[in-house]
Amino acid sequence: MAAAFAQSFAAAKAKGLKVLVTISHSAPYGIGDAYPLMQSFFTNSNIDFLSPQLYTSGSELNNEYTTSGGVTWNMYAGARAKVIPSIVKANMYADAQTYFAQHGVTLAGFIQWSQS
Repeated sequence: MAAAFAQSFAAAKAKGLKVLVTISHSAPYGIGDAYPLMQSFFTNSNIDFLSPQLYTSGSELNNEYTTSGGVTWNMYAGARAKVIPSIVKANMYADAQTYFAQHGVTLAGFIQWSQS
């Protein structure tokens, strides 16, 4: 699956587009190759933004820092792409900044799931 994603990201970049990849928590769930897929995402120079989702339903009052597939948050520190978590509401960003900083990750913004 990593090769297919890499081809699609390269095609998007060749057209002058930015590439944002959102992930369910630390890694995709329900697939057997989540770890190698994330390793390919971390090193892919065609990905501009990685956005781990820090929620499950979108009604959470606090960020969820669930990990899966053997992918830990400190692995995001080595990502070539900017890390911009998807959070439920903007007021949860400061908590995400603090949490990720503890794992060596400097966030570059966020995506808000909830409509304003």
